[in-house]
Amino acid sequence: MSDDPNVSLITILHDSTDFFPLLQHHWDTLDYPKHKLEWIIVDDSKNNYTEKIPVHENILYIHLSSDEYLDKITFPKDDDKSIWNYFHKMKILPNGFKRDYAVGLSSHDYIFHLDIDTLYQPKCIQRKLRFLKENRLECIYCKKMLCYDIYGKELYKTENNIAGYESTLFHTKQFWEKSGFKWEDIKSEAVSFYYNKGIDRVMENYYDTIKLLSIRNMNEYQPVKITLENMKINIPDILNSITINDHPLKYQINDLFFNQKIQVLSIHSEIVPHLKNNLWEITTIKYDKKKEKELSKLIQEKEQNYDLCFINTKFPIWTIFSKKQFNCIVFESDKNIEQMDSILKKNNYLKIENLYIHKNYLI
Repeated sequence: MSDDPNVSLITILHDSTDFFPLLQHHWDTLDYPKHKLEWIIVDDSKNNYTEKIPVHENILYIHLSSDEYLDKITFPKDDDKSIWNYFHKMKILPNGFKRDYAVGLSSHDYIFHLDIDTLYQPKCIQRKLRFLKENRLECIYCKKMLCYDIYGKELYKTENNIAGYESTLFHTKQFWEKSGFKWEDIKSEAVSFYYNKGIDRVMENYYDTIKLLSIRNMNEYQPVKITLENMKINIPDILNSITINDHPLKYQINDLFFNQKIQVLSIHSEIVPHLKNNLWEITTIKYDKKKEKELSKLIQEKEQNYDLCFINTKFPIWTIFSKKQFNCIVFESDKNIEQMDSILKKNNYLKIENLYIHKNYLI
Protein backbone atom coordinates (compact mmCIF):
# COMPACT_ATOMS: atom_id res chain seq x y z
CA MET A 1 0.00 0.00 0.00
CA SER A 2 1.18 3.51 -0.75
CA ASP A 3 0.69 4.65 2.85
CA ASP A 4 2.96 1.95 4.31
CA PRO A 5 5.71 3.73 6.28
CA ASN A 6 9.39 3.13 5.66
CA VAL A 7 10.98 0.54 7.96
CA SER A 8 14.63 -0.18 8.76
CA LEU A 9 15.66 -3.80 9.38
CA ILE A 10 18.56 -4.33 11.78
CA THR A 11 20.74 -7.47 11.87
CA ILE A 12 23.96 -8.02 13.82
CA LEU A 13 26.32 -10.87 12.97
CA HIS A 14 29.40 -12.66 14.23
CA ASP A 15 30.66 -15.74 12.38
CA SER A 16 27.11 -16.62 11.34
CA THR A 17 28.11 -18.21 8.04
CA ASP A 18 26.02 -21.34 8.64
CA PHE A 19 22.90 -19.20 8.37
CA PHE A 20 23.94 -17.08 5.37
CA PRO A 21 21.66 -19.04 3.00
CA LEU A 22 18.75 -17.54 4.95
CA LEU A 23 19.66 -13.92 4.16
CA GLN A 24 18.10 -13.94 0.72
CA HIS A 25 15.17 -15.98 2.07
CA HIS A 26 14.43 -13.34 4.72
CA TRP A 27 14.48 -10.55 2.15
CA ASP A 28 12.31 -12.41 -0.35
CA THR A 29 9.63 -13.66 2.05
CA LEU A 30 8.86 -10.49 4.00
CA ASP A 31 5.54 -9.31 2.58
CA TYR A 32 6.32 -5.61 2.60
CA PRO A 33 7.16 -3.20 -0.25
CA LYS A 34 10.90 -3.60 -0.77
CA HIS A 35 11.34 0.02 -1.80
CA LYS A 36 10.08 0.96 1.69
CA LEU A 37 12.61 -1.25 3.46
CA GLU A 38 16.27 -0.77 4.19
CA TRP A 39 18.37 -3.51 5.77
CA ILE A 40 21.38 -2.58 7.91
CA ILE A 41 23.67 -5.57 8.58
CA VAL A 42 26.57 -5.04 11.01
CA ASP A 43 29.18 -7.79 11.31
CA ASP A 44 32.30 -8.05 13.51
CA SER A 45 33.51 -11.43 12.20
CA LYS A 46 37.22 -11.82 11.54
CA ASN A 47 36.43 -12.10 7.84
CA ASN A 48 34.53 -9.71 5.62
CA TYR A 49 31.54 -11.49 4.06
CA THR A 50 30.39 -8.87 1.58
CA GLU A 51 30.19 -11.49 -1.18
CA LYS A 52 27.63 -13.49 0.86
CA ILE A 53 25.18 -10.61 1.25
CA PRO A 54 22.21 -10.27 -1.13
CA VAL A 55 22.81 -7.58 -3.71
CA HIS A 56 20.18 -4.86 -3.45
CA GLU A 57 20.41 -1.08 -3.30
CA ASN A 58 18.49 -1.07 0.01
CA ILE A 59 20.77 -3.58 1.76
CA LEU A 60 23.83 -2.17 3.53
CA TYR A 61 26.53 -4.48 4.94
CA ILE A 62 29.06 -2.99 7.36
CA HIS A 63 32.09 -4.96 8.54
CA LEU A 64 33.47 -3.58 11.81
CA SER A 65 36.93 -4.03 13.31
CA SER A 66 36.96 -4.32 17.10
CA ASP A 67 40.33 -2.54 17.23
CA GLU A 68 38.73 0.57 15.76
CA TYR A 69 35.82 0.84 18.21
CA LEU A 70 36.67 -1.00 21.43
CA ASP A 71 38.48 2.00 22.93
CA LYS A 72 35.15 3.86 22.91
CA ILE A 73 33.46 1.26 25.17
CA THR A 74 33.65 1.23 28.97
CA PHE A 75 32.42 -1.75 30.96
CA PRO A 76 30.95 -1.16 34.44
CA LYS A 77 32.94 -2.41 37.46
CA ASP A 78 35.88 -3.17 35.19
CA ASP A 79 38.62 -1.16 36.87
CA ASP A 80 41.27 -3.73 35.97
CA LYS A 81 39.96 -3.81 32.36
CA SER A 82 39.67 -7.61 32.44
CA ILE A 83 36.34 -7.59 30.56
CA TRP A 84 37.68 -5.04 28.08
CA ASN A 85 40.77 -7.20 27.53
CA TYR A 86 38.54 -10.22 26.92
CA PHE A 87 36.92 -8.45 23.97
CA HIS A 88 40.33 -7.27 22.81
CA LYS A 89 41.66 -10.85 22.81
CA MET A 90 38.54 -12.21 21.12
CA LYS A 91 38.54 -9.43 18.49
CA ILE A 92 34.79 -8.95 18.94
CA LEU A 93 32.41 -6.19 20.01
CA PRO A 94 29.52 -6.38 22.50
CA ASN A 95 26.07 -6.93 21.00
CA GLY A 96 24.83 -3.70 22.58
CA PHE A 97 27.39 -1.65 20.67
CA LYS A 98 26.76 -3.40 17.34
CA ARG A 99 23.00 -3.02 17.65
CA ASP A 100 23.29 0.65 18.60
CA TYR A 101 25.73 1.30 15.76
CA ALA A 102 23.36 -0.30 13.27
CA VAL A 103 20.32 1.69 14.41
CA GLY A 104 22.43 4.83 14.21
CA LEU A 105 22.96 4.14 10.51
CA SER A 106 19.25 3.69 9.83
CA SER A 107 17.27 6.41 8.08
CA HIS A 108 13.64 5.42 8.72
CA ASP A 109 11.17 6.15 11.53
CA TYR A 110 10.44 2.51 12.37
CA ILE A 111 13.03 -0.08 13.36
CA PHE A 112 12.64 -3.87 13.27
CA HIS A 113 15.40 -6.12 14.66
CA LEU A 114 15.72 -9.21 12.48
CA ASP A 115 17.95 -12.09 13.60
CA ILE A 116 19.54 -14.25 10.94
CA ASP A 117 18.78 -17.50 12.83
CA THR A 118 15.06 -16.77 13.05
CA LEU A 119 12.16 -17.29 10.66
CA TYR A 120 9.51 -14.58 10.35
CA GLN A 121 5.96 -14.86 9.13
CA PRO A 122 5.57 -12.84 5.89
CA LYS A 123 3.18 -10.25 7.36
CA CYS A 124 4.95 -9.77 10.70
CA ILE A 125 5.98 -6.18 9.90
CA GLN A 126 2.38 -5.13 9.16
CA ARG A 127 1.16 -6.74 12.38
CA LYS A 128 3.82 -5.06 14.48
CA LEU A 129 3.17 -1.68 12.89
CA ARG A 130 -0.56 -1.97 13.43
CA PHE A 131 -0.18 -3.01 17.08
CA LEU A 132 2.29 -0.19 17.75
CA LYS A 133 0.12 2.49 16.13
CA GLU A 134 -3.28 1.37 17.42
CA ASN A 135 -1.97 1.33 20.99
CA ARG A 136 0.09 4.51 20.60
CA LEU A 137 3.26 2.74 21.66
CA GLU A 138 6.94 3.46 21.04
CA CYS A 139 8.43 0.00 21.49
CA ILE A 140 7.06 -3.56 21.39
CA TYR A 141 8.60 -7.01 21.86
CA CYS A 142 7.67 -10.62 22.61
CA LYS A 143 8.58 -12.73 25.63
CA LYS A 144 7.46 -15.92 23.87
CA MET A 145 8.56 -17.44 20.58
CA LEU A 146 8.06 -20.55 18.57
CA CYS A 147 11.21 -22.62 18.03
CA TYR A 148 12.11 -25.18 15.40
CA ASP A 149 14.63 -27.97 15.99
CA ILE A 150 16.63 -28.19 12.77
CA TYR A 151 17.69 -31.76 13.59
CA GLY A 152 14.46 -33.32 14.88
CA LYS A 153 12.26 -31.18 12.58
CA GLU A 154 9.80 -30.39 15.39
CA LEU A 155 8.19 -27.23 16.77
CA TYR A 156 8.70 -25.99 20.31
CA LYS A 157 7.90 -22.91 22.35
CA THR A 158 10.19 -20.84 24.51
CA GLU A 159 9.41 -18.14 27.06
CA ASN A 160 11.46 -15.50 28.85
CA ASN A 161 9.64 -14.15 31.89
CA ILE A 162 12.23 -11.44 32.47
CA ALA A 163 12.95 -9.76 29.15
CA GLY A 164 11.80 -9.48 25.56
CA TYR A 165 13.71 -11.23 22.81
CA GLU A 166 15.92 -9.10 20.59
CA SER A 167 14.65 -10.93 17.50
CA THR A 168 11.13 -9.58 18.17
CA LEU A 169 12.04 -5.97 18.96
CA PHE A 170 10.19 -3.24 17.03
CA HIS A 171 10.38 0.45 17.94
CA THR A 172 10.38 3.98 16.64
CA LYS A 173 13.59 5.84 15.84
CA GLN A 174 12.56 8.50 18.39
CA PHE A 175 12.39 5.85 21.12
CA TRP A 176 15.97 4.83 20.33
CA GLU A 177 17.12 8.45 20.39
CA LYS A 178 16.18 8.74 24.08
CA SER A 179 19.12 6.61 25.20
CA GLY A 180 19.92 3.90 22.65
CA PHE A 181 21.39 0.52 23.46
CA LYS A 182 24.03 0.15 26.14
CA TRP A 183 27.32 -0.36 24.36
CA GLU A 184 28.66 -2.58 27.14
CA ASP A 185 25.78 -5.11 26.99
CA ILE A 186 27.33 -8.41 25.96
CA LYS A 187 23.97 -10.05 25.29
CA SER A 188 20.27 -9.73 26.29
CA GLU A 189 20.59 -6.08 25.31
CA ALA A 190 16.87 -5.55 24.69
CA VAL A 191 15.78 -5.22 28.32
CA SER A 192 18.16 -2.38 29.21
CA PHE A 193 17.16 -0.69 25.96
CA TYR A 194 13.41 -0.52 26.56
CA TYR A 195 13.01 -0.76 30.35
CA ASN A 196 11.63 2.45 31.84
CA LYS A 197 12.52 4.45 28.71
CA GLY A 198 9.09 5.25 27.33
CA ILE A 199 5.84 3.65 26.24
CA ASP A 200 6.57 -0.03 25.65
CA ARG A 201 4.46 -3.18 25.78
CA VAL A 202 4.66 -6.91 25.28
CA MET A 203 3.08 -8.15 22.04
CA GLU A 204 2.41 -11.85 22.43
CA ASN A 205 1.92 -12.99 18.85
CA TYR A 206 4.62 -15.57 19.40
CA TYR A 207 3.72 -17.42 16.19
CA ASP A 208 5.20 -14.58 14.08
CA THR A 209 8.73 -15.52 15.12
CA ILE A 210 10.38 -18.95 14.94
CA LYS A 211 13.84 -19.28 16.47
CA LEU A 212 15.93 -22.01 14.86
CA LEU A 213 17.31 -24.41 17.46
CA SER A 214 20.70 -26.03 16.97
CA ILE A 215 23.63 -27.16 19.06
CA ARG A 216 24.59 -23.48 19.32
CA ASN A 217 21.56 -22.31 21.28
CA MET A 218 19.50 -25.30 22.45
CA ASN A 219 20.34 -24.75 26.14
CA GLU A 220 19.87 -20.99 25.93
CA TYR A 221 16.19 -21.15 25.04
CA GLN A 222 15.00 -24.17 27.10
CA PRO A 223 12.30 -25.11 24.58
CA VAL A 224 9.09 -26.92 25.49
CA LYS A 225 7.28 -29.21 23.04
CA ILE A 226 4.10 -27.64 21.66
CA THR A 227 1.14 -28.80 19.60
CA LEU A 228 -0.57 -26.11 17.55
CA GLU A 229 -4.26 -26.57 16.83
CA ASN A 230 -6.06 -24.78 14.00
CA MET A 231 -2.80 -23.18 12.92
CA LYS A 232 -0.47 -24.20 10.14
CA ILE A 233 3.16 -23.18 10.36
CA ASN A 234 5.07 -23.49 7.11
CA ILE A 235 8.71 -24.48 7.45
CA PRO A 236 10.61 -23.55 4.27
CA ASP A 237 12.59 -26.16 2.37
CA ILE A 238 15.70 -23.99 2.57
CA LEU A 239 16.21 -25.17 6.15
CA ASN A 240 17.24 -28.53 4.73
CA SER A 241 20.41 -26.81 3.54
CA ILE A 242 21.30 -25.57 7.04
CA THR A 243 23.69 -27.99 8.77
CA ILE A 244 25.22 -27.00 12.10
CA ASN A 245 27.37 -29.67 13.73
CA ASP A 246 30.13 -27.67 15.44
CA HIS A 247 29.78 -26.98 19.15
CA PRO A 248 29.55 -23.20 19.84
CA LEU A 249 32.46 -23.41 22.28
CA LYS A 250 34.71 -24.34 19.39
CA TYR A 251 34.57 -20.81 17.99
CA GLN A 252 34.72 -19.09 21.36
CA ILE A 253 37.78 -21.04 22.52
CA ASN A 254 39.52 -20.70 19.16
CA ASP A 255 39.06 -16.93 19.35
CA LEU A 256 40.37 -16.79 22.93
CA PHE A 257 43.53 -18.77 22.07
CA PHE A 258 43.78 -17.70 18.45
CA ASN A 259 46.65 -19.51 16.68
CA GLN A 260 48.24 -20.49 20.01
CA LYS A 261 49.66 -23.85 21.00
CA ILE A 262 47.96 -24.66 24.29
CA GLN A 263 48.05 -27.29 27.03
CA VAL A 264 44.64 -28.81 27.70
CA LEU A 265 43.54 -30.83 30.74
CA SER A 266 40.52 -33.06 30.13
CA ILE A 267 38.70 -34.40 33.21
CA HIS A 268 35.98 -36.82 32.08
CA SER A 269 35.32 -34.53 29.13
CA GLU A 270 32.85 -35.64 26.49
CA ILE A 271 33.29 -32.64 24.21
CA VAL A 272 37.08 -32.34 23.89
CA PRO A 273 37.17 -34.84 20.97
CA HIS A 274 34.71 -32.60 19.11
CA LEU A 275 36.58 -29.35 19.83
CA LYS A 276 40.26 -30.23 19.66
CA ASN A 277 42.59 -29.04 16.94
CA ASN A 278 46.21 -29.70 16.06
CA LEU A 279 47.40 -26.87 18.33
CA TRP A 280 46.13 -28.63 21.45
CA GLU A 281 48.31 -30.91 23.58
CA ILE A 282 45.81 -32.86 25.69
CA THR A 283 46.26 -34.56 29.05
CA THR A 284 43.38 -36.79 30.13
CA ILE A 285 42.32 -37.70 33.67
CA LYS A 286 39.71 -40.41 34.07
CA TYR A 287 38.44 -40.36 37.62
CA ASP A 288 34.85 -40.98 38.65
CA LYS A 289 35.11 -41.50 42.40
CA LYS A 290 33.37 -38.95 44.58
CA LYS A 291 36.49 -37.92 46.49
CA GLU A 292 37.31 -34.32 45.74
CA LYS A 293 40.66 -34.28 47.54
CA GLU A 294 41.98 -37.27 45.61
CA LEU A 295 41.08 -35.69 42.29
CA SER A 296 42.59 -32.36 43.32
CA LYS A 297 45.76 -34.19 44.33
CA LEU A 298 45.93 -35.90 40.94
CA ILE A 299 45.64 -32.53 39.21
CA GLN A 300 48.17 -30.85 41.46
CA GLU A 301 50.71 -33.62 40.82
CA LYS A 302 50.74 -32.66 37.16
CA GLU A 303 53.80 -30.47 36.74
CA GLN A 304 52.48 -29.01 33.52
CA ASN A 305 50.71 -25.64 33.56
CA TYR A 306 47.45 -25.81 31.64
CA ASP A 307 45.86 -23.11 29.55
CA LEU A 308 42.49 -24.78 29.25
CA CYS A 309 40.68 -27.23 31.53
CA PHE A 310 37.48 -29.18 30.80
CA ILE A 311 35.67 -30.54 33.87
CA ASN A 312 32.82 -33.03 33.71
CA THR A 313 32.45 -34.39 37.26
CA LYS A 314 29.34 -35.13 39.28
CA PHE A 315 30.76 -33.50 42.39
CA PRO A 316 32.18 -30.04 43.14
CA ILE A 317 35.92 -29.36 43.18
CA TRP A 318 37.31 -26.56 45.30
CA THR A 319 40.78 -27.37 46.71
CA ILE A 320 42.74 -27.22 43.49
CA PHE A 321 41.80 -23.73 42.31
CA SER A 322 43.68 -21.95 45.08
CA LYS A 323 46.81 -23.97 44.24
CA LYS A 324 46.79 -24.28 40.47
CA GLN A 325 45.77 -21.68 37.91
CA PHE A 326 44.14 -22.40 34.57
CA ASN A 327 43.73 -19.63 32.03
CA CYS A 328 40.28 -20.90 31.13
CA ILE A 329 37.87 -23.49 32.57
CA VAL A 330 34.85 -25.10 30.93
CA PHE A 331 32.20 -26.98 32.91
CA GLU A 332 30.31 -29.59 30.94
CA SER A 333 27.91 -30.67 33.68
CA ASP A 334 25.14 -28.59 35.24
CA LYS A 335 25.55 -30.45 38.52
CA ASN A 336 26.75 -28.22 41.38
CA ILE A 337 27.14 -25.36 38.92
CA GLU A 338 26.09 -22.67 41.41
CA GLN A 339 28.59 -23.93 43.97
CA MET A 340 31.36 -24.13 41.38
CA ASP A 341 30.49 -20.66 40.11
CA SER A 342 30.98 -19.25 43.61
CA ILE A 343 34.23 -21.16 44.14
CA LEU A 344 35.78 -19.96 40.90
CA LYS A 345 34.79 -16.35 41.34
CA LYS A 346 36.44 -16.40 44.78
CA ASN A 347 39.58 -17.64 43.06
CA ASN A 348 39.74 -14.72 40.64
CA TYR A 349 37.90 -16.26 37.68
CA LEU A 350 35.60 -14.16 35.55
CA LYS A 351 32.59 -15.77 33.88
CA ILE A 352 31.89 -14.50 30.37
CA GLU A 353 29.20 -16.40 28.52
CA ASN A 354 30.12 -20.09 28.99
CA LEU A 355 33.77 -19.67 29.94
CA TYR A 356 35.50 -19.07 33.27
CA ILE A 357 38.63 -17.07 32.51
CA HIS A 358 41.30 -16.24 35.07
CA LYS A 359 41.73 -12.50 35.42
CA ASN A 360 45.51 -12.82 35.24
CA TYR A 361 45.09 -13.99 31.66
CA LEU A 362 43.05 -10.90 30.88
CA ILE A 363 45.19 -8.24 32.54
